[in-house]
Amino acid sequence: MQKKDFMKFVITVVAIGSLIACLESCKKSSSGFSDPSENFTINLEAPANAALLNPGGFIVINEVVIINLGNGTYAAISDVCTYDDCALNYSSSTTQYTCPCHGCKYSQGGVVISGPATTNLKIYVVTQNLNI
Repeated sequence: MQKKDFMKFVITVVAIGSLIACLESCKKSSSGFSDPSENFTINLEAPANAALLNPGGFIVINEVVIINLGNGTYAAISDVCTYDDCALNYSSSTTQYTCPCHGCKYSQGGVVISGPATTNLKIYVVTQNLNI
């Protein structure tokens, strides 16, 4: 391989590498939301969690909305829109999640009601210990 051919090869490889890096940087970026810890504990006796003592009450912790559904049952659903990774707004009066970024709506169970999102919210298992 002559020096001229070698230089063309190196320039081509560098150009392709730069193009790939550029295209990768154009991908939809994450907003910094991460998957919540697999396990975390909520103390219902803590004043910050008092809303969970009443049916319909909810709190947001670790990017998860925890809702008291009544009858001693709780739901834990992701607080992150599946369309654009925006933090959602949960309304206990409508029992829906709304994305302030693009208007996506989800049911209390995390099912897409209106898009542009097409993927349901992640649901987490809730385990109750002792009398909570």
